[in-house]
Amino acid sequence: MNRLRFILYCFLAIKYFPHLVFYMLDKKNIEDDLKAFDRTFQKSVNHPWINIVHHLEKLPEFRNLFYFRYPFAHFLRFLYPGVSNLDFFMKSSEIEGGVMIWHGFSTVVNARHIGKDFQLWQNVIIGKKSTLPIDDKPWIGDNVKICGGAIVIGKIMIGNNVIIGAGAVVTKDIPDDCVVVGNPARIIKKKSV
Repeated sequence: MNRLRFILYCFLAIKYFPHLVFYMLDKKNIEDDLKAFDRTFQKSVNHPWINIVHHLEKLPEFRNLFYFRYPFAHFLRFLYPGVSNLDFFMKSSEIEGGVMIWHGFSTVVNARHIGKDFQLWQNVIIGKKSTLPIDDKPWIGDNVKICGGAIVIGKIMIGNNVIIGAGAVVTKDIPDDCVVVGNPARIIKKKSV
């Protein structure tokens, strides 16, 4: 069975050959994101190119992330589209590695900075309150989870190890190690370190 699966992925590697070329030219660009998806889906194959082909084939959210990390590969989107309304309005260098996107439908990401091991769910808005000033965007720390339907807007700071609950509207700074919910968002739990 494993041999058959390996042969199948070899055929898929032909389909995704242009993607693999971009990956091989700059592996570290998406390496941490690939590891996050591997951990989540418990991929135990020791061939990163097989894992990347699997994620490109099965997960449109990963395709979006791939096209975001490799802007020159954006022309491949017409062959193998990602989620049509999952948009990043920032530079790839402003988001550290380990991004995991769950059901990225109807999601907009526009922050000054996003730390490593970031997770987000569907219908999330991260962005500006108004058109001016340009930097009227959130700064998000490491190991942050933003659940479905949450809105994080304005020039605010989200600390490390924060969980923003479903439907929360965050317009003020959130310190490290907190769980926030509600509209307006309020801290319901401060994690002990």
